[in-house]
Amino acid sequence: TPEATTSTTTPEATTSPVSSISTEASVVGSSAQDILMPTSTPASVCGNGIKEWDEQCDDGNTLPYDGCSPSCSVERLWTCPTVNEISVCRLNNPLEFSGVQIFANTTYTKSTCLFRVTVSAYFYFKADTTITIKGLHLSTDQPTVDIVSSDLSPKASWNGTSGLLTVNVTNPDTTFLFFTLVSSSPLLPQASVQVEASCFKCIADLPNVSVPHFSAQWPLNFKDLPKPSCTLPQFGPNCEFKCQGLVVVDKCVCLTGQFGFTCNQTAVKLADSPQPQQVVPEATTAITSPSGLGVVIPPGALTSGVTVSVDVYEVTNLDVGVQKDAIIPAGPVLVFEPSGIRFEKPVEIFTPFDPTKIPAGKSAYVFYNNESAFPPWQRQESEVVPGKNLTRALVYHFSGYMTMAADPPVIPSSSNGSTVVTVSSTPATSTTTPKPYATPLGLILGLIGGGVGVLVTLSASLVIYRYSKAAGQEQVVVEEFAP
Repeated sequence: TPEATTSTTTPEATTSPVSSISTEASVVGSSAQDILMPTSTPASVCGNGIKEWDEQCDDGNTLPYDGCSPSCSVERLWTCPTVNEISVCRLNNPLEFSGVQIFANTTYTKSTCLFRVTVSAYFYFKADTTITIKGLHLSTDQPTVDIVSSDLSPKASWNGTSGLLTVNVTNPDTTFLFFTLVSSSPLLPQASVQVEASCFKCIADLPNVSVPHFSAQWPLNFKDLPKPSCTLPQFGPNCEFKCQGLVVVDKCVCLTGQFGFTCNQTAVKLADSPQPQQVVPEATTAITSPSGLGVVIPPGALTSGVTVSVDVYEVTNLDVGVQKDAIIPAGPVLVFEPSGIRFEKPVEIFTPFDPTKIPAGKSAYVFYNNESAFPPWQRQESEVVPGKNLTRALVYHFSGYMTMAADPPVIPSSSNGSTVVTVSSTPATSTTTPKPYATPLGLILGLIGGGVGVLVTLSASLVIYRYSKAAGQEQVVVEEFAP
C-alpha cells in the first residue's frame, strides 16, 4: 500500500546509525536485537610475503617455477610450508629419472620378441621433447622402428651403431612413459644390460632445468635355444605335430601375435583391454575394464614398481589340440604383461566367459597357457564370480589366461575309505618356498588325516583335493612344487 511504501523510506531510517555503516555490515532481522554481519573482507596481496586467508602460499614474489605460482597457488612437484607468515617452498623429489625398465616376452636369442619399456621420473614430461634410451639390442638396421604408446609418437629413431632409441613425447603431464615394440631379440646370449636415459629440458613445470643422465644395470636375460628333440618344425612327445611358432625342445611356443596349439591362429585385440598402469609395491592397484575383467594387485605383491597391462584377444574357435575332448574355450584370451613376472603374494585375476559356451554338466574354470608343459592349458583353482560372467583365480605369475568349460574334478572313493585323485591340469609353479614335506619328482605321496586318505602321484606341480564325506563338500588346496 502507499502507506507501507512511505513508512520504509523515512528520513529517520536513512540517517540511522545502522545505515551509516552499511558499507561494512548489514542488518539481519527487524527486531531490537538486530545482528550485524560482515559483507566484505580485505583482499589479499599475492607476493607480499604473508600467506593470507585465500592463498595456498606466498613466497614474497610473483615469479613462476619456484614452487609458489604468480597467483599464490602451490605448483606441482613442490611443498610450501609457512614459516613466520612467509611460504618456504621445496621440491618433493630431486628432478631426475626414477628408473628405466625393459621386459621381453621371450628369453631366447634370434627370436621375434615383444619389448616393453617404461621410463619413469620424479617430474612431469613436457610435450614435443625427445627421450633417448639405451639398452635395447635390436636386431635391425632400419633407422626407424614402430612403437605402440598412448604418450609417444608411433615412430622412434634407432641408431644401430650406438644402440640409442629416441622417442618423441606427444602427450604431456605424465610421470612415466610406456611403450612396446616388436623386433628380433639379440643374436648373442646376455644376462643383463646397461640401461640409460637422457633428455634435454623435458620437464613441463621447469622448462629451463636440465635432467641428470640416468644409468643402471637391468636384468634382461637371453639364451640360445636348447637343442630340439625333433626334426624342426615338428614337436610333441612323438614329434607328431608341426609347429608354426618356436620349437623349444619338444614344445611349441607361440611368438607375439600367435595363438593355438600349433601357433597357427591370429587374434584381434579387443577395445575392452584396460589401459596399462604403473603399479607401486605399497598400494593396491586394480587394472580392470568396465566389464570387470583384469587384475587386482595387493600391497606387497611386488618388490618394485612396474607397468602392468592386460591385453584381451578374441580368438575364433581357439585350437586346443590334444585337449579338445577335455576343455572348451568359453571366452577371450587375456595376456597379462609383463609375461612371466613373479609375485611375492597372489594377485587376483578375472577372466570373462560366455555362459552359452558352458555345456550342461561342465563348469567354468580359469586355465593358463603353460608353454613349458605338454599339453599346455592347465587348470587353476578358480570360481565363478556370483552374478557375473567372470571367473576368479589367485595366481603367482603372469601368462595367458582364459576361461574354459571343463568337467568338475572327479573324486572317486575306494573301498578302504581313501580317495585317489587324478589331475590332468595343474597350476603354475610359484616363487613360494616348497613345503618341508615336498618329495622328489615322481614319488607317491600318501596323506592320511581325519580317517580319509588321499593318494596323489606328484608331478611338476600338484593339486590335492581333500574331500569331506560328512559334509559332502569338496575343499581344494593348492600345494606347488618346483620341478
